Amino acid sequence: KQSSFFLVSKNCGFLIAHTNKGLCLSTHKSMVVLRKCDESDPSQQWIWTSSMRLNHTLMSRCLWVNQSTNIPHHTRLVKLRDCDTAPAWKCYNHRGIFGLAEMPMFLKKQGERAVVCFEQRNSNWSMITMDSEGRQVSKSLCPATGQLTFTTTEAVRCLVNVTAESINMDYCAFNFTTPGKSCSFIMNDTSHFTRCSEDIKRPNHYTCLMMGLTPGATYLFGIMSEIDGIHLNVTVQTAPAPVRSLTLQSNGSQDSLKAAWIPAIGYVDSYELSLSPSISSERDLTLPPNTTYWVFSGLTPGKMYQVLVKTKRGELTAETRTIGRTGKNYDKSYVFLEALNEKTLHLSWSPPDGDWDFYRILLFTGSSVLMNRTVERNLVEFSFTNWILIPGRLYRAAVSVESGYLISTAGCHGRLAPRSVQRLNVRHSTETSLSAVWSGPVGEWDNYTVLLKDEDTTVDTRALAHDAQECNFNNLMPGHTYTITVTTNSGEVQSSSALVTGRTIPAQVTQLRVSNKGSTDALQVLWDGAAGAVDLYRVLLIHDSVVMKNESVPPNVTSYHFQGLRSGALYRTVVTTVHRGDLSRQTVADGRTVPAAVRGVTVSNNGRMDFLSVSWRAAVGDVDSYSVTLRDQERTLHTLTVSKFSTECVFKSLVSGRLYNISISTRSGEYENHTVVQERTQPSIVLNPTATHMARDNHLKVYWRHAAGDFDYYHVSIKHNNMFHQNKTVPKTQNECVFSGLVPGRLYTVIVSTWSGRYESSVSTYGRTLPAGVQNLMLADSGTEDLLVTWVSAPGDVDHYEVQLLFNDMKVFPPITLTSSTNRYLLSSLTPGRLYKIVVSTFSGPNLSVQFIKGRTVPSKVKNIHISNAGQSSSLRVNWTPGQGDVDRYAVSLSPTGGQAEEKSVLKHVNEISFQGLLPGQQYMITVTSISESLINNSTATGRTVPSSVTALQVENQRSTSSLLVSWQAGGGVYDSYRLQLLDDRGTLVSNSSQTAEASQHNFRQLTPGKKYCVVMQTISGGISSKNVTTEGRTCPATVNNLSILSNTTTSLSFRWDLPDGEFDGFDVFLYTRDESLHDQKTGMVNMQDCSFQNLQPGTLYKVVVLTRSGDQTNDTSIWARTVPAAVTYLRADSRRSSESLWLSWKQAGAEVSSYTLLIYNPDGTQQAEQSLGPESRSYTFQRLVSGRLYQAVVLTHSGDLTNRATTTGRTDPRPPVSFSFGEITNTSLEITWSSPEITDYDDFDLQWSPRDHLSVFNPYHSPTSGNRILKGMYPGRQYNISLRTVSGAGTNNTTYSFPVYRSIRTSQWSTRHTCIRISLSISTQQEAEKFYKSILQPK
Repeated sequence: KQSSFFLVSKNCGFLIAHTNKGLCLSTHKSMVVLRKCDESDPSQQWIWTSSMRLNHTLMSRCLWVNQSTNIPHHTRLVKLRDCDTAPAWKCYNHRGIFGLAEMPMFLKKQGERAVVCFEQRNSNWSMITMDSEGRQVSKSLCPATGQLTFTTTEAVRCLVNVTAESINMDYCAFNFTTPGKSCSFIMNDTSHFTRCSEDIKRPNHYTCLMMGLTPGATYLFGIMSEIDGIHLNVTVQTAPAPVRSLTLQSNGSQDSLKAAWIPAIGYVDSYELSLSPSISSERDLTLPPNTTYWVFSGLTPGKMYQVLVKTKRGELTAETRTIGRTGKNYDKSYVFLEALNEKTLHLSWSPPDGDWDFYRILLFTGSSVLMNRTVERNLVEFSFTNWILIPGRLYRAAVSVESGYLISTAGCHGRLAPRSVQRLNVRHSTETSLSAVWSGPVGEWDNYTVLLKDEDTTVDTRALAHDAQECNFNNLMPGHTYTITVTTNSGEVQSSSALVTGRTIPAQVTQLRVSNKGSTDALQVLWDGAAGAVDLYRVLLIHDSVVMKNESVPPNVTSYHFQGLRSGALYRTVVTTVHRGDLSRQTVADGRTVPAAVRGVTVSNNGRMDFLSVSWRAAVGDVDSYSVTLRDQERTLHTLTVSKFSTECVFKSLVSGRLYNISISTRSGEYENHTVVQERTQPSIVLNPTATHMARDNHLKVYWRHAAGDFDYYHVSIKHNNMFHQNKTVPKTQNECVFSGLVPGRLYTVIVSTWSGRYESSVSTYGRTLPAGVQNLMLADSGTEDLLVTWVSAPGDVDHYEVQLLFNDMKVFPPITLTSSTNRYLLSSLTPGRLYKIVVSTFSGPNLSVQFIKGRTVPSKVKNIHISNAGQSSSLRVNWTPGQGDVDRYAVSLSPTGGQAEEKSVLKHVNEISFQGLLPGQQYMITVTSISESLINNSTATGRTVPSSVTALQVENQRSTSSLLVSWQAGGGVYDSYRLQLLDDRGTLVSNSSQTAEASQHNFRQLTPGKKYCVVMQTISGGISSKNVTTEGRTCPATVNNLSILSNTTTSLSFRWDLPDGEFDGFDVFLYTRDESLHDQKTGMVNMQDCSFQNLQPGTLYKVVVLTRSGDQTNDTSIWARTVPAAVTYLRADSRRSSESLWLSWKQAGAEVSSYTLLIYNPDGTQQAEQSLGPESRSYTFQRLVSGRLYQAVVLTHSGDLTNRATTTGRTDPRPPVSFSFGEITNTSLEITWSSPEITDYDDFDLQWSPRDHLSVFNPYHSPTSGNRILKGMYPGRQYNISLRTVSGAGTNNTTYSFPVYRSIRTSQWSTRHTCIRISLSISTQQEAEKFYKSILQPK
């Protein structure tokens, strides 16, 4: 049959395979790698996008490579990136050449990585897909423009044919067959999932078991083929669950029974109730699903009934039954109720005769029930606590003895103690009376009893009515303490007493005194303590009939300090004694504060040297008058009394500049306060101030005669054209100062001020600085008979210049006067070669400054120059005869023909010099220059050097073990040829050679590996040899022989080798990782022939390099080796509640892993299954295993060609037992039978039941694998839920259980006789009895 497919599909992917290697593109993180092709591996699935990009279905990212043209044309790694940045791909021909669509770069394999490069060779790729029968189909990688057609045979599809179904309360199972082969099914809905299992004995027969369903619910499940997606929908409605905890009780009633239950789990439409024997009024009842009880009335007293409750959901039902009996009359028992305290009632009783189940305790207030509780039969007392009981109230308690459905009740009365009164306190007290008041207590009471006590003695007793809230006691002792006790009475019970203490009024203080202690704002109050008991003193401060302060003082303190008062004011103090809140009579005394000092005092001399004026601001507070005193230090000069309404006065005839003390006193009553200030008169001026320049062009010295009177210091300032430039402060003991940094030759005004305090008096004078000398005085030109002098005008103020010429300090010409604008002058008719002194003077006013320089005439030439090379190739020696006249030094210059000159300086008494570092064999020109100051005269001659040796001589082995290459650079100058000699390390000649002048290297051959040699070389020029030049070299040592791997483990590698040829010093061994980074290294001597490395990564490929050392030369050889891969860790085998599969999981082995191989072995050691996985795998599930069987799981770790293993054991879950049924059923035992599961390894069965009664399990065949058990010790008529599981590996660490099989069963009823106790009640009619029982026992 012909079937058509599109190559591009949104629902499935394809594999990209390398045609020649059988490997497919996979991913590791964001890298693209090649792994063994596996169509089930999601990391190998790709799809084409509409823009011709390759999308990885698992990562949702596209195949990417850097297309930049700015990087070299090298191999580029292929990675995964976001699809909007990925390039398009295409096939270049039908042979599988595949690469980028926009530039000629082709996809290729490089090791385990995918790369692209510009070479298309070995770029062979294809697409692998799966046909409908699960077979691999290889085709072109690129999609065609239309559809491509393949001829295949359509496989038989995995259709579902349901053959049987089993639906229970909380699970369902479906059995079905399928015509397909190698099918796999799952069953699920939106919230449930299970995997269907295949019957090993019957191929193509499958079972789907769905657990954890809700009773009474409707589900829509889908059974779907995982191979071809065939889907079948099935509708399941689970059976409803029965109600729980069904009871039928009379609750003391003789003609009614109450049926109560807990609602069924899951979904319910309604409940159907029926009672047997039935009654005509209520045969079959239908109740809504939220009902939890029903009362059957009109029943026969003392009769046994059975109730049936059916849970109904649609057409499905579930039943629950129980029995109950109506009640009869019985005798009552003895009980006693008493109060333990205000909050607790204690009930006690005597136990009845015979047998009973438990007691029921009831508590009444009037006709209302406060508590209804059952207690254990071994108790004979009960306390009513944690209840809101009312103090003082009378309560009634009842005790019911219940045996089965029979009840006996007895009751009694008891009262709680009343509460104490509230807010009891003393309202009023005098010296002879006390009055107490209170509020009524919480609860109920009859009356009060009030006692007045003096310590332990009762003074008075009063009985007051229920509504009383006050009591007065008279004729008491003043200042005495009494206790008032109030007790609440309710019936014969009294409350705890409430107490309050009352006291009479205390006595007053004596000897009250007030003192200011010299303070302007404080008063000290003192008194003698009051007689008797005192709690505190209350002190009042009054001013002008106004209370300013109200303070409390402890009883042990008899004084108080008031602060913040008005200055000079009169105050009154009042002291009262306080005892327990009571006040005594008052004690009064007066006192005055010290007046405040005046403020804002101002003293001024008004610019006069003998006068002071004083003024102030009035003092704060109360003042009578002021007193002003003038003092010179400690001597009083004047004292003036001033009215309080005046604030000023004056003093005359004082000393200039003197500091006076002025005291202003404030008076109020007998107290006064002082304010002292200081002020000065105006100081006097200095006498005869004078300024002089001190023979310096920027300084002035000022001096004067001292001023009269008192003063502090002098202040001197200097100005020019009314602008101040500098000022100085001078101590009063000095009378001079110096100013610097002034303008040369300038006339200044100097002001001298006398300071006393902040006052000054000034006088001025004039002074001129010395003029500055000219600047940059220099000799501009010189000849044999003249000198030209120039200068820059002197700074500052100048009147004119004067020039003089001196020789040996003797005048040559008279002085020459020039204007202040002149800056040059020519001196002529001088003697050649002579040194002169030129002096230039600056004049400003009567002052002058002098500058001078020296000048020299031109010197004569040297004679008789002689040049010698002294046999040196790089130096020349020059000497000469000095010329006549004065010379400072010589300059000798050397220059090659047509080249740049070199110059050296020589002292005037030296006539010889040498030049070094010259070009060998070169002719030079020598010039000797006579120098006198800046004047020169020259003489010249020529000379030649000796040729030089070669430079940069070096020896290289060029990694050769038998030859040395000698190279050099030609020396400077002229030469003809070279001579070379090769010597060994003992100096023996090995070889020699001559080379032309154009040669720059020579190769010596047939030498010993690793040996050291010496090379000697000379330069020949015109038959003359240069000095010898030597160097050393060594041939490269030979590599080791036969390098091989000695051993390897997961963390170590060992290697060995044979010794190399020739000479060597030792070995270095380096260990590199795959990326050529150094991991470890070791060093050994000449006898080292093996090496080991530890602490390596398992399964990792390393490169070991053995390096031979000889001197500074090395040679190496290498080999690749891999450590044994590590075994996986945390290997675990889990059935995951499956009876035919095992799920293996593990933690990835450390370091590098190529792949994993999983093996499953049967208990007899035979192999059950095998599976290969990629290195990123962490788990795998083996299917089609035997249920309940213990398997051994082995995981092999592969790295390269090496492996390692890890093992564990795991057991599949057994299948559940079948044909679960019940045999003989009695009222206390039950026989259970079942059939063993097929194709299952099992050891035992696990039997569970609920309710969890204490039952015994009997195995009649004494074999754990037998299908029969008997449960004993069951309760008659009780419904039990039984579950049964198959056990595999019982008693081992690998025990597994099957899914449980559930059944429900009820044991048979039984009849019993009850011992009855007759209850005698004081009730006259049957209606009253019924009303009594319903009011007490009917639940609220």
